[in-house]
Amino acid sequence: MLVRIIATTFIALTGMALALQPSAAIEGYPAAKCDFNADKSSIALTVSNSGAGNYACTASCQYTIEGERALQTLSCNYNLPGNTAEKIACDVDGKGPNYFADIRPTRFVCQPR
Repeated sequence: MLVRIIATTFIALTGMALALQPSAAIEGYPAAKCDFNADKSSIALTVSNSGAGNYACTASCQYTIEGERALQTLSCNYNLPGNTAEKIACDVDGKGPNYFADIRPTRFVCQPR
């Protein structure tokens, strides 16, 4: 009986939590991702916004250069209108193929404008 009460309470609380999610989470929130090109000679920060809201954003990712241990940072600020398909917000070019070695996860934050 106690297990049934706990299970029912959990289901009810989960339903309420889903109903109370902010509208931005339902309609879409901006996305950002740093990635290499095919030959690792450049890194691009690709952004998109599937929602209708307009945002001012800042994003960064850390990367390493082949043969070096130090982390470098690619960072940029950009405006992101609603319903924006994928586009490159900023990039960094290397000195040739296989110039870049590793990319850390992209970090970004956006504020409604």
